[in-house]
Amino acid sequence: MIFKLCRWMAGAAVWLAPAVASAQGVWPITLRTPEASIEIFQPQPQKLAGNKLTAIAAVACTPPGKDPVYGAVWLDATISTDRSTNSVVLDQLSVPDAKFPAAADTQQVSRLRALLERELPKHTFGMTMDDLLTELDESPGTATGLKNDPPEIIFRETPSVLVSIDGEPKLQKDGKLGLDRVINSPFTILEDAQRYFLYLGGRWFSATSAAGNYTYTNNIPSGINKAQQQLESGGQVSRIPADSIPSVVVSTKPAELIQSRGGPAFAPVNGTALLYMTNSPITSS
Repeated sequence: MIFKLCRWMAGAAVWLAPAVASAQGVWPITLRTPEASIEIFQPQPQKLAGNKLTAIAAVACTPPGKDPVYGAVWLDATISTDRSTNSVVLDQLSVPDAKFPAAADTQQVSRLRALLERELPKHTFGMTMDDLLTELDESPGTATGLKNDPPEIIFRETPSVLVSIDGEPKLQKDGKLGLDRVINSPFTILEDAQRYFLYLGGRWFSATSAAGNYTYTNNIPSGINKAQQQLESGGQVSRIPADSIPSVVVSTKPAELIQSRGGPAFAPVNGTALLYMTNSPITSS
C-alpha cells in the first residue's frame, strides 16, 4: 500500500491550521518542529464508516542537519463535508501506527512515531470530495469477497508437473472432443469409461477421479484415442520422452511446486548466512 501512496504526491488538497476554513491547495505539506521537519503527502483513504475515516499517508521526517527518513503513518479522523465547495475536512486526528523501514534503529522509529502522535492531532487536513470518493472506490480495504491467501508450497524430489484446478472439478460436455471435460483447469482433463484422463506433453495419465492420483498409461479407450487425434490435428506435438515421464501433482487451490533432482543439496551463498539449493531448477534460500 505504501507504494501506491506515490500517486498521491501530486494530488489536490491543503493543510489547514486549526479553525481555518477548507481551501484548495497542493500536497505535500510541511510541518516544522524543533525535532524534525515533517513532510506529509496526501492521505490515501482506506475505509469510511459514517463520518469516521481511516487513511494512510506517506511521510518524510528530516531531523536538523540530517537526511530525511521516509515512512508511512496510519490516520484515524472525523470528516466533515461541504458539497458547495466539493471539499472534505479531516479533523480530530489520531495516529494508531507509523512505520519507518529505513530508520537507523528502533529508537529512531520510536522518536519519530512519538513526534507524529504529538504533532498531527494539532492540525486539520483537507482534500476534495472527488479525491476521497475515487480513492475509496479503488481502496483494497473497502473491497469485499477478495482472497489473498498464500499459495501452498509443494516439494518433490523427482521430476513432477503441477496440474491446477480452480476449486472442485467442474465437468461440461466438449462438443469438439465428444467427451466431458474439466472446464475449470487450463489442462486437458477428460472423462471416459468412468475414468479421468489428463493429456500432458503428448502423453496420457489416468486417475479414478478428476483431482485424483494420475499415473502414466498406454491403455486408453477409443474415445480418448479419438480425442487425441483431434487435439493433435493442429500440427506436430513435442512428446515427453518415454524415459522422462514426470509425476503429476494435482491441486484445487493456489499452489507452487518446488522440486529437486534427488534429495535436496545445499551450499552457502558467499558473504551471507543463507544457503541455496544446488540441485533444483528453482533456486531456494
